[in-house]
Amino acid sequence: WERNNRPDLYRNTYKFQTAADYPCMKLTGKPVTDFSNASLIGIAFDIVNRRWDKGLIEELGLDPDKFPEAYACDEVIGEVTREAAERTGLAPGTPVVAGTVDCNAAWVAGGAITSGSTQLVMGTAGVLGVVHDEPKFTKDMITIVHTADSQRLYTTLAALVSCGALVRYFRDTFGHLEMAAQQMAGVNAYDLINEEAKHVPPGSAGLITLPYFMGERTPIWDTHARGVLFGLSLDHGRGHVIRSLMEGAGFGLLHNFELMQASGIKMDLPIILSEGGANSAMWRQIIADILNVECALAVSSKGAPVGNAVAAGVGVGIYKNYEVVRDWVQLGTHAIPNSENHARYRKLYAIYRDLYPAVKDLYTRLAAAIQQ
Repeated sequence: WERNNRPDLYRNTYKFQTAADYPCMKLTGKPVTDFSNASLIGIAFDIVNRRWDKGLIEELGLDPDKFPEAYACDEVIGEVTREAAERTGLAPGTPVVAGTVDCNAAWVAGGAITSGSTQLVMGTAGVLGVVHDEPKFTKDMITIVHTADSQRLYTTLAALVSCGALVRYFRDTFGHLEMAAQQMAGVNAYDLINEEAKHVPPGSAGLITLPYFMGERTPIWDTHARGVLFGLSLDHGRGHVIRSLMEGAGFGLLHNFELMQASGIKMDLPIILSEGGANSAMWRQIIADILNVECALAVSSKGAPVGNAVAAGVGVGIYKNYEVVRDWVQLGTHAIPNSENHARYRKLYAIYRDLYPAVKDLYTRLAAAIQQ
């Protein structure tokens, strides 16, 4: 796109960088990337051999010299320069490791360091990842090099654009009373929102949400897709909408989960849930019921920053390996799937799957209609 649309900028570019690579370059003066981020750049990165495919790059009409050299995620790529030290306060000469992708780092912090580890990060986005050591690729999913043992391991991941963002959207748009109560009485607004949804039965009385509020990544890859509340009636209240938003994210995860299962990737149970929406016991149960698998809360997970710190520690020898995280990870309550709820969700899920194909063409027309 840059070559075709901004040819002067493309021609004058020395190296391509991701947003993650840029601060490493500013610290060390070296414009490099890591295996994990190179995987996400995607174009012409040979994920099996961990190198750029020069022949493919040239076939695409691009310049191989503009692609950054790729390193293992925990490999030291350089040191903090004197200029960077003056600007940041870091000690000059401090080693800098290549780094990794945010979800990979979060999974490391949650203990996902061996083949079969399966975790779901329920942050703004919903990212379900499975670590594996064979180069298996699931259609319509994302496969990237994993942080831990990045010379050997992969992560296949499903990525919903909106997960925790759905409930945050409801809170920010319709939860003014809950926000006021939080400010005045110190009561968590999300707890109040959850309490309202608890009185709604599984299935939200037939209210089904397509969770594509900001388009969608896996598995439909549609930038034009938008949210849909299907089946809305005068019998539905706020609680129904809240629960339906949670269930819509669950249906989106199930769509991906089924594709992962069909590919034969080994997935260890329980699925470990962390961050954001995982703090809701009701939402954890909804996920367990929809997927029909046991789920557990990672109560001690500190998220991506800790995973990045562990990678840095391994890279400079502070930690012998990634096994150190096993001593930190603590699992909280387990959500056991309810067979009756799952049977109800299966019926609604069949309708959910038919909804997107029914409105897909309308999304494109809507995008064209609102263009200025």
